[in-house]
Amino acid sequence: MEFEFILTFEEREQEFYSESFDESALNSEQDLFNFVADRITGEEKNELVKISSCIINFDGRQLPDWFITCNGKLYIKNGELY
Repeated sequence: MEFEFILTFEEREQEFYSESFDESALNSEQDLFNFVADRITGEEKNELVKISSCIINFDGRQLPDWFITCNGKLYIKNGELY
């Protein structure tokens, strides 16, 4: 499974990257947030305001309802999922 992430920060430019990952990262919004947060610095995490995710290759699996409801966007405040 492969996704593209767009990270939006308060004081810095957006970052874009693609990542292959295990389906367990989609168990919940918190799991996806943790997956991304583990790949950035603590300073970046504190400045993060939004994670936008785009499916590149999902191998025909069904997306979880929470992902469809939020349209792949997670909002962050003070380094925590909001």
